[in-house]
Amino acid sequence: MAHLFRRRSKGEGNSTSSRCLSLSEGNKAMLILSSEIEPPASATSKAATSGIKEIGDPSLPTVALLSLPSISKADKNSATAAVAAGTLEDAAAGALTAPFADRSVKKQYGQDGDGAQCKEAEGGRKRSGSVGNLLLSSMTSFSKGTSLSFLTGEDKTPSPPETGPAGIDFSTPAHPTMQFVDFIITFLLVHYIQVFYSLVFLFIYLVKHGHRWPYFLAAIYAPSYFIPLQRLGGWPFKGFMRRPFWRCVQRTLALQVEREVELSPDEQYIFGWHPHGILLLSRFAIYGGLWEKLFPGIHFKTLAASPLFWIPPIREVSILLGGVDAGRASAARALTDGYSVSLYPGGSKEIYTTDPYTPETTLVLKIRKGFIRMALRYGCALVPVYTFGEKYAYHRLGQATGFARWLLAVLKVPFLIFWGRWGTFMPLKETQVSVVVGTPLRVPKIEGEPSPEVVEEWLQKYCDEVQALFRRHKHKYAKPEEFVAIS
Repeated sequence: MAHLFRRRSKGEGNSTSSRCLSLSEGNKAMLILSSEIEPPASATSKAATSGIKEIGDPSLPTVALLSLPSISKADKNSATAAVAAGTLEDAAAGALTAPFADRSVKKQYGQDGDGAQCKEAEGGRKRSGSVGNLLLSSMTSFSKGTSLSFLTGEDKTPSPPETGPAGIDFSTPAHPTMQFVDFIITFLLVHYIQVFYSLVFLFIYLVKHGHRWPYFLAAIYAPSYFIPLQRLGGWPFKGFMRRPFWRCVQRTLALQVEREVELSPDEQYIFGWHPHGILLLSRFAIYGGLWEKLFPGIHFKTLAASPLFWIPPIREVSILLGGVDAGRASAARALTDGYSVSLYPGGSKEIYTTDPYTPETTLVLKIRKGFIRMALRYGCALVPVYTFGEKYAYHRLGQATGFARWLLAVLKVPFLIFWGRWGTFMPLKETQVSVVVGTPLRVPKIEGEPSPEVVEEWLQKYCDEVQALFRRHKHKYAKPEEFVAIS
């Protein structure tokens, strides 16, 4: 069944499709991770396509493969001879870089998109050296005490950030059988609320027919509902956040994630995501291990609207996915504990401004000053994140009425009639969501409460940066007539 879960691009045959590339512009070090490998005729050629190491500077860390293919006896002999001659690089500073967990990954090569770096990478394949070098690099790294994720299941040593623009692309169509599996899992995930309450009605039915075990389940759940985990730092479950089933949603959305620059794990950031959209499809960009690959060592808490923690099972899912209450105290706790913070500044008001029938995307920002104050108070850089294409994921009925706006103002609950495929929450078939993480906007750290003038100044700078981020990537991900308005 393995062949049913392999993704192919158009025109591919039994060739290797390398869809993950990381470039280090300053020292010409590169790592190519093969995402889709067909068994070649010989073991030597298989080793040549499993992973490539090109080191332009001997002082650079040695990059070694985690899972090595079988090699021929001749390769082993040549490798042993190489060690005896002392021709291998010193792996004392070696680092093991795990291949991307998903095998349908493409990293973008630069801003110009001309593929020059890709040609350089292909040349790096041919100059990669023998399999023995790769094997002995791994063995030397092992002897130096480097933690091995293929033995422990998880590499506790944070990998160094990659340099330059990088991206992950799930837009290549999968095998039809895999598309069907993706559809089923995505349908269940976007309708998890309906699935939960269907089970509630089933329990009620069972109770009415004499079954008593649903009472036992309710007794177990009830105490946990009254524990305010969302105000106590949350309870993120990494095993849930990084499961491979999130890839099904990412492939269904044809998700693309791109970063402009690397981010240092030694700093704290406030990530502002724009626009909010109707169902926050952009949040799927941080699950399934994607975030950890693009931004290793950057750990954050997501600020979520308070009403989400009132309703089962939204409350439990939000907490398990790293959500905390969007109140000032919860945000301060997260930053004090050393986490970064991720939030949607536009909030639920941007649900009403999400209109798939107009080229204008309206962001609610000018009245959102709380996250600017928070950044100034803690000296955290502001990182704008823009999502292209989400506004076209659903149809909607008319504009928000006065009653809908009253519900949002009083109960903090948005009310909007929308639908996707076949009148469900399943995104429309042509949906393609592209997320771009922009360049950090450095802000000063101000002791005490920042003045309104300073807050207004930095809010304007942030709005300008969001607009600039949209313009820099509009030609790749947006329609020519699209534009952003900030209200």
